[in-house]
Order: sequence, then structure tokens, then C-alpha cells
Amino acid sequence: MQSMRRRIRLSTLFLAASVAGAGVAGAQSVSAAVTMTATVTAAISASQGAPLAFGQVTAGGPPTLVGANSPSAGRINIIGVNNAGITMTMSQLPSSLTNGTGILGVSAYQYCYVQTTAAQTGCTPVATTQGVLVGGQLLSGGGQGFLFLGATLASPPPSQSIGAYSGNMQITVSTP
Repeated sequence: MQSMRRRIRLSTLFLAASVAGAGVAGAQSVSAAVTMTATVTAAISASQGAPLAFGQVTAGGPPTLVGANSPSAGRINIIGVNNAGITMTMSQLPSSLTNGTGILGVSAYQYCYVQTTAAQTGCTPVATTQGVLVGGQLLSGGGQGFLFLGATLASPPPSQSIGAYSGNMQITVSTP
């Protein structure tokens, strides 16, 4: 009888161990990979969109004004984070254009800052000079802004050297 009890106990233990082992053997584990991505961009960029074009002027003719709200105004395209605040510094506004031998005076600089190019003609130009800091401006909800620049080209004297004249403005754009 003890032998029978011993067999029943062993059978019960074996059955319990089998059932417990069957539960563990049925468990599964899986894993999955998740790709991570990021795109790094500059906080802000600026590039020339259009030159400040005085056009053809005549020796002995009158001064030529190109307003910042004129189609001939110079344009700087600014791209950055949507609605970001920006500051612009008029780093270099030359006092003349040159062609190697002749000089034409430039003065009375002005600017207009807008968030769309379509708004240029409706802006009111603001006088500026070299070194002026223009703050408190925002890029559009699409991260764009446009700085338009105008100036007055001095009256070329009758003896002015004939030819193409040029100069470079330098505008620094930064985020606060």
C-alpha cells in the first residue's frame, strides 16, 4: 500500500511538474526595432533674392531713388524656424558704387521687412544707416521673411566714366 501511495504521489508530482512546464514552454518573447530619425537644419539662413538695381543712369542726369517698396529694390530672403524672432544688422552699406576708375555716390538707405513678397509694395520704407540694428521682427508661420533695401544714387556728373558700377551691401541676420 505504501508503494501504491508512493506511486500516486510521484505521479501527482510528475503531472504537476508537466503542467507547470507546459505553461512555460508555451510562453514566447518577440522584439521589434523602431527607427529614430532627425533632420538638422540651420536655425536661420539668408541669401540674396534680388540686387538693388538703379538701372541705366545718364551722365549729367538727376539722382536716382529706388525705394525699398519698389520692384527694383534689393531683396534678402530669410528662412528659419516658423514664427522665430530675428534681428537684422545693416553691417555694410557702401557710400559709393565703383567701376574701377569711376565712383558714384550712394546715400539715403531704407528698408522694408515683410513676411511675404506680395506685401512689399504696401510697406512703408524706414530710413537706415550702416550699423543700425533692426530687432523685433518675426518670420512667418512658414518660416520666411524678406528684407527689401532701397537707396539713392547720386547724380552722375557730365564727366562721369561710362560703364557698369557695382558695390556690395552686407546684412547680418540672427536669432535672439
